[in-house]
Amino acid sequence: MTDYLYKYYDVYGTSVEFCFNSPLWMESMSYCLSIPSIERRDEAKIKLSLLEIGQDEVNEHILLPGDEKLRGESILQLNRDIPYARYTSGQQRWINFTGYGRSWIDFSKGIAKAVRFRNCGISPYYSDIIFGYLGLINLMTIEGFYWIHASCVEVNRKGIVFTGNSRKGKSTAAYAMLRRGHPILSDDRLMLAKRSAFYGISVTDIIKFRCGAIHNLFPELQQKQPYQYIDGEYHYKAAATEGLKFIPSTKIYTLMTLEQTGQFKSRVEKIPPAKVVEELFPVTMDIYGIDINKKFHFIMDFLLNIDCYHVYFGTDMEYFGCLMEELVGG
Repeated sequence: MTDYLYKYYDVYGTSVEFCFNSPLWMESMSYCLSIPSIERRDEAKIKLSLLEIGQDEVNEHILLPGDEKLRGESILQLNRDIPYARYTSGQQRWINFTGYGRSWIDFSKGIAKAVRFRNCGISPYYSDIIFGYLGLINLMTIEGFYWIHASCVEVNRKGIVFTGNSRKGKSTAAYAMLRRGHPILSDDRLMLAKRSAFYGISVTDIIKFRCGAIHNLFPELQQKQPYQYIDGEYHYKAAATEGLKFIPSTKIYTLMTLEQTGQFKSRVEKIPPAKVVEELFPVTMDIYGIDINKKFHFIMDFLLNIDCYHVYFGTDMEYFGCLMEELVGG
């Protein structure tokens, strides 16, 4: 008989239950999250099961639908290439990772399950991200939280979001502000929620840096042991790393798209929200996602209620930091 382990969290008023069959996975996932743990009080609104199993057991835990529900196939690049296939049916979604594991979400019930195979050769930390972290932020959509590909910092109590396609400088822009003492929320994915205003929210304080970012902006990190080093990226837990200021939420005032120019100085121009769509939507909207229309209208409402700018992103991070501080007032 399997002994299951449970952890409970409060995600901004939403109770979340995690179920594990591996103490090591529970420990690493708990370390990855920055949300407060709670005692079980009542039935959790969102439930995620993260299980480590033998490959021959997979169908006992997650049975895939028929091929008529197949929506796409691609390759996930981890420390080796993982072919994967996506299936959808109504409010349910499956992803089958060949030789690695499988995930399933039922948005109508607020539940998700993911299994990873023992001895699959993939770093366990990827499971925290792919099955745990992404499973959680996807399920949070049923509570009105929508994620976008963006980095986010808080400058003088005002949230600034940097977004755009890969390699545009989202993380670098956030690191430049972090270097100046402004707290970071996210360097990759950011959850948004609408309350009295729009807020940016993060559920993890794990921040990743490439070697160049450490060398140029945080040379002191070279003397510190990272939590993980994977595929050329150093991962640090902000709460356990001196100099990395983290904040779990902030009111968003400004969104900026980035264009690297190679010039020394950055410059900024205000743009209409429609100009942001071509940068933000390709990396944020999932055509196989659930309630894509709701997410579309939510993000458009968000863009119409904040200031939008385009940054011609220069190479002088000192000048860029001063420009951002001046823009938001101080």
